Amino acid sequence: MKRYLLIIFTLLFITSCGSDNLNKSESDEFLIIGLTYGFCGGDCSTLFKLEGGKLYADTEDKRWSPEDDPRFSDNALDEISGLEEMMSLYSSFPDYLEETDENRFGCPDCGDWGALHVFKEIDGEMRYWTLDNMLESNPKEIQAWTKRIQDLIFDLSQ
Repeated sequence: MKRYLLIIFTLLFITSCGSDNLNKSESDEFLIIGLTYGFCGGDCSTLFKLEGGKLYADTEDKRWSPEDDPRFSDNALDEISGLEEMMSLYSSFPDYLEETDENRFGCPDCGDWGALHVFKEIDGEMRYWTLDNMLESNPKEIQAWTKRIQDLIFDLSQ
């Protein structure tokens, strides 16, 4: 009997530790994606941030520059499917981006088609990439992932 109780308590302990680790990793998630246009009128940037398991929209009024820290709402979005896709983008973040020293691909916004922006903390360091909004101008290794960014930004902007 003592053996069964020991097994049950051990399983409960392992299970509870596993859920703490899951919560910790979810709260550590941080990813910003965005789309900006250099020559436009009105709101020329759309940015979204995953932080602490919640999704936030930007509060930029007109144009945002990568040299500026983006500002986000204090209130999380209620968009569940958008949150799930953003968390999926975080968990499927391309090794290619993490391993490359390049931070700019293609010719972002050269033909007034916009530029995609990605921010992620990797090993305690904030990393930033500018991707071409014309998918085929990006490295093949990140084109499918970049398409998911485009789709998510479009869906959340509706």
